[in-house]
Amino acid sequence: MAFHPVEGRVPASLCDIAETRVEMVSRITCQVHDGAHVTVVRLAGTLDMISMREVYAHLERCLARQPDALVVDLAELAVHDQLAVSVFAAAARHAADWPAVPLVLCAPHPEAAALLAGCRELVADACARWNLPDAVGPASVVLSELVGNVVRHAGTPMQVTVTLRRPWLHLAVVDGAAARPGPAGQRDEGGRGLLLVRELADRWGSAPAGDGKAVWATLPAN
Repeated sequence: MAFHPVEGRVPASLCDIAETRVEMVSRITCQVHDGAHVTVVRLAGTLDMISMREVYAHLERCLARQPDALVVDLAELAVHDQLAVSVFAAAARHAADWPAVPLVLCAPHPEAAALLAGCRELVADACARWNLPDAVGPASVVLSELVGNVVRHAGTPMQVTVTLRRPWLHLAVVDGAAARPGPAGQRDEGGRGLLLVRELADRWGSAPAGDGKAVWATLPAN
């Protein structure tokens, strides 16, 4: 799921083959430049809980072309919701699984760069308040996977909670998509995300919540 913010703008030489401009929603636009080996995506406008689903869908289409690398230029992108940046973690997970290409984030604004660590920051703040330094790493990974699952499959606004009820740290993500029929799925996420959650969490599952569902996990609060 690792992605790599870097400073500076994308060299023009990477963008000299083909260009496509896509109006995704009123809040954001996207320019795609397909070079011989590298695809460059320039995002402009406002990234929020509404536009992030369209951003993910477009990055997914770019990855389907199997470039040697996908570079995402964030120089003209404003982030208005901390959780919306999880779209890039979800896209990086997709890129790592298939077609196994690096996804590079380039030139984010300082405030956007700070938000790119969103899930870890949320967990780190909570664990610092509760004096749980050893829980930061595993809880950050699990929460990132739960949030990424909403981005990939639900595409709705979400609510994230981190709750301490000793001896357990509870993580939950509530979205607006109905739960699938059947028991709380042990295979809902699939791929490496499922393996990480199963390895790091003591228990996890999903349950109906209002018009949508909650996906949750519990970890030891040692």
